Amino acid sequence: MRLYRKEFGYEIENVARSFFPYLEATDEDIVESGTEDCITQEVRDLGSSLEYYVRCRYKGIEKSSMTLVPKDISVNEKELKVCRGVYDMLSDLLGKAPPWGVLTGVRPAKRAAEMLMSGLSENESISKLQRDWYVSREKAEIAVESAGASIRTKKLTHPGSFSLYVSIPFCPSRCKYCSFVSKTIGSSYSLVDPYIDCLLRELTYVQQIVSCRDLKLETVYVGGGTPTSVSAEQLETLLKGMTGIFDLDSVREFTVEAGRPDTITEEKLKVLKEYGVDRISINPQTGNDRVLRENGRFHTAKDIENCFAAARRAGIENINADLIAGLAGDDLESFKRTLSWLCSLDPENITVHSLTRKRAATLRELGEGACPDVEKMVDYSRCFLREKGYGVYYMYRQKGTVDGLENTGYCKEGRECLYNIFIMDELHTIVSCGAGGVTKLVDQSSGKISRVTNYKYPAEYIDGIESMLERKDKIDVFYAEHPEA
Repeated sequence: MRLYRKEFGYEIENVARSFFPYLEATDEDIVESGTEDCITQEVRDLGSSLEYYVRCRYKGIEKSSMTLVPKDISVNEKELKVCRGVYDMLSDLLGKAPPWGVLTGVRPAKRAAEMLMSGLSENESISKLQRDWYVSREKAEIAVESAGASIRTKKLTHPGSFSLYVSIPFCPSRCKYCSFVSKTIGSSYSLVDPYIDCLLRELTYVQQIVSCRDLKLETVYVGGGTPTSVSAEQLETLLKGMTGIFDLDSVREFTVEAGRPDTITEEKLKVLKEYGVDRISINPQTGNDRVLRENGRFHTAKDIENCFAAARRAGIENINADLIAGLAGDDLESFKRTLSWLCSLDPENITVHSLTRKRAATLRELGEGACPDVEKMVDYSRCFLREKGYGVYYMYRQKGTVDGLENTGYCKEGRECLYNIFIMDELHTIVSCGAGGVTKLVDQSSGKISRVTNYKYPAEYIDGIESMLERKDKIDVFYAEHPEA
C-alpha cells in the first residue's frame, strides 16, 4: 500500500499505518494507474473552510472520506478532524478498529497527562480519549494510569536534574527480533577494552560539564546490547571508573541490564552489588524453551530461574523481567504459562513488549511473522498482572509494532523504574555516553528539547572519541542558553 502525502500527510500516515503496517509513504505526485492499492489526498479551499478529501483503493474496492474543516480552528484541531475521517473510512473498508484510534506517536500517555494536568479527572480523561481520539476503553485506562505515574514522578524531580545512560553495545549473539546497534562479543572482544577506556574518557568529560552547571544526577542506566556480556574484570573497570567520576551517593536508582542469562555469573553479580547497582534486568522474553531456540536465544527457562536465585543471593532486591508478546512460534496458551511462571519468580518489574518488525532485525529479513494472538496476549497480560498486584507505570509505542500495539511496564507498588519514566515522558535531560547514544537535553520550564548524537558502532566510536568529546560541549551551550532548565 502506498500513501501519497499532502497536507497533514504525516498524521494521516500514522493513522493509516495502524491498518497497513507496511505502508509506503511518498511525497511524489499521484500516479493514477487505476489499479494500484493506494491512499491519496486532495485539499480544496472553499473560502472560510477547507475540504480534505482522502481516498483509499484496496483490492479493487474504493472508499473515501471528505472532511470540512473551518480555517479559524487550530492546526491540532484540523489534524484531529481529518484523521478521524480517515480512521472511519479505513475501519469501514477493512472491518477493524485499531484500539489506539487516532492517538498516534510514541508517547500516547503524554496526551493523557495533559488532560490530567488541565484538571480533568481520571474518568473524564478516559472518556475524552475514547470520544475524541477513538481510543478503546482498555487502552485509555492504560494511558491514564501511566500518565498518573509520570505526574507523580515529575513532582519529585528537581530543576537541573538529569539521568545518565551508558551504552555497552555488545551481546553474546543476536536475537532474531533485535535491531539494536550491538556487536557479538566473540567477534568483537578485542574492541571491549579500548571501548571502555574511551567510554570512561567521555564520562569524565561529561562530569566536568555537569559539575560546572551544578546539575544533579538522579538515575543511572547501563544498557546495550547486554552489558554483562563483558568479563567480570571489564565490568568492574567500568563501574569502578564510574563511581570515581561521579558522586553516586545521591543517585536514586542505578540500573544495569543483565538481560541474557548466559552472560550472568555469581562473580558479575558480586561486582554489580559492590559498586552500588540496585536494579537489574533478567529478560526471559518467553518461558517456552522451544520458542527461545526458534528466536535465536540459547538459554532455557531453568537458566532464568537460576539467575533470579543468584541475583537474590547477591542482594539484588529490584529485578525487571522483559517478555515479548507475539514471538514466532509462540501461542496464547504458551504465553499464559510464561506469565504464570514468571510471576512465580516474583520480579519487582515486568515489561511486556509487543513484537516489533524492525527493519534491521533478522526476523524481518527472513520474512518471519508474529504469532496471530499478539493482541490477545497483550490484553491477557494486563488483566493477569493486575490480579497479581502489578500496576502500569510507563508505556510507549514503536513504529512497526504488530497491530499498532504498545509496550507496557508493570511494577509492584512503589517499584517504578524512574529512568524509564524520565526518558519516555521526557521529564528531564538524559545524557547518553557510548556508541549509539542520543543525549536529550530537556528544558524543564519550557519543554524545549535538543539532541546530541554519538557515533553508532563501537569501532567508529573509538576512532572518533575526540569528536564525541567536542559534541558534548553542546550540553554546556544548552544550559548556558537555558539557565532555568
